[in-house]
Amino acid sequence: MVYMGSKAKITDYIVPVIQSHIAVSGSRTYIEPFCGGCNVIDKIKADNRIAADKNEYLIALFKHLQKGGKLPEAIPKDEYDRVRADKERFPAWYVGAVGFLASFNGRFFDGGYAGIGYDRGRKRDYFRENSSNILKQMQRGGIAGIDFMVKDYREFCPKGCVVYCDPPYDETKEYGIAKAFNRLEFWQIMRDWSRCNTVLISEQKAPEDFITVWEKEIDRTMKAKEHFRVTEKLFVWGGVAVKMIKCGEIKILELFGGIGSPRCALRNIGIPVKAIDYVEIDEKAVKSYNAMFESELPYTTQSVVGWNLKTDILIHGSPCQDFSIAGHQGKATAAGGRINRGKGADKGSGTRSSLMWETINIIKQMGEWKPRFVIWENVKNVTSKHMIHNFNRYLSEMQRLGYINSFQTLDAREFGLPQARERVFTISVLGGDPFNFDDLIKTPMRNIAEFLENDVPEVYTVTQPSVYNAIGQKGIRRATVIKDYAYTITARQDRTPAQVIDLGGGKYRYLTERECWRLQGYSDADFEAAAAVQEKNGRYAMALYKQAGNSIPVTIFESIFRKIILGQTNESGGD
Repeated sequence: MVYMGSKAKITDYIVPVIQSHIAVSGSRTYIEPFCGGCNVIDKIKADNRIAADKNEYLIALFKHLQKGGKLPEAIPKDEYDRVRADKERFPAWYVGAVGFLASFNGRFFDGGYAGIGYDRGRKRDYFRENSSNILKQMQRGGIAGIDFMVKDYREFCPKGCVVYCDPPYDETKEYGIAKAFNRLEFWQIMRDWSRCNTVLISEQKAPEDFITVWEKEIDRTMKAKEHFRVTEKLFVWGGVAVKMIKCGEIKILELFGGIGSPRCALRNIGIPVKAIDYVEIDEKAVKSYNAMFESELPYTTQSVVGWNLKTDILIHGSPCQDFSIAGHQGKATAAGGRINRGKGADKGSGTRSSLMWETINIIKQMGEWKPRFVIWENVKNVTSKHMIHNFNRYLSEMQRLGYINSFQTLDAREFGLPQARERVFTISVLGGDPFNFDDLIKTPMRNIAEFLENDVPEVYTVTQPSVYNAIGQKGIRRATVIKDYAYTITARQDRTPAQVIDLGGGKYRYLTERECWRLQGYSDADFEAAAAVQEKNGRYAMALYKQAGNSIPVTIFESIFRKIILGQTNESGGD
């Protein structure tokens, strides 16, 4: 609905950010104390959604529509004036309809009557447009199930919730509630709430202890002929962030960077990040990465005086094929007659997986600028009896460099994603206590239906006999039917071992490229940015499948970063 300060223009950007916080926190309750036009909450998925506003007429209007009520066909100027002059004579929902839908820019009798006018030379019927917008909003079904209430934001005492606040704009022309809005009090309440909730705030600026999660320049309209550009931002409180944030952005070094899973995770949890460097040999993956982070990458002139290249976190995931069992399935023998064990990563062997030793060399050359944390992710087979000697050697090398090592096998299903993907994460801490994996924030696995597309094109239907005949089989030549969760997303979906979705009637289909990205924790916005720079190779965009299969679940990184940067653990309740 059109509403003063509405976020309708940016919901496609901020909803995925909010949704990721809901997934990571495991919260069942989402609250909007300044619900306005409900252009955000109507797209949020949560067990409990609460929308509140001080304006009783706004809430009455939404409740009226929620119950199937109708809107007036038109509001003439004389009717607008009558309702404005004597609100008590009319039903509250009707006052809301007239005040918000017939006032310019949804400014509830404060923006002037919005009848038929002209905007940049175009004739517009504002009331009809506003009515149509809110009815479409109702038809999409996002308003159903929301608990609407008339309430001042200060009356809330949330705990364990995700809260999105869209307060009246600071430093704008005063209107309605903004005339008496106490901003100092508001920001202090945001700090207090943030200690036991996940709180995100829409504003253009915030106190220094708040961190920008997201920002975008947009066009704003205040009056019919008054247009200007502003930068919308989404903030979280950074007061609980540990010492790493005090100097500004978290500096990361991404080796074997792929499509930037750790950078996505930091963005999703509201941590400002500076990539000291990003290293990736796959040209198509680099194109996707650049497209996904395009807004953060433009060149800017900067001084080298006092320049600090010391990395806070180094993330590497050397190619897994020579560690992996899957990387050698279907081959009769590997080197030396070994079957399905991989070539390993012996130093100097020249295998892709042996590039892990280059990471050691890079850290050695950093000297006193060594990163505080080093995170290495690889396949579960890295700790098998055939590969453990290199794994132990890696730990020994890191220990000689002054690091304390911890490692554990983590499954994406424990971090909200319906994908059976077990990977070994090794976290090395420079001169500190060992990292404890036991109190990482874990979230229940979501329903796989949330990740699957509707109306998938026929091109994804299984037609190859080699795959179709392997459905239900076991062993290397198998095609497993997906039920409650997907199995490990690989670089290709159309060859065995495969996984398929049962369409009924003896028909099956593959996962789409988008579904594979979703199952790795990426947003649709991330996928669409990457897809825009990739070409289809035959029936599919094979590069997108490969990039998803080679990636690391974003939600696992979110949980790890929540602990090492924000100090949030399962025991602290995420506060």
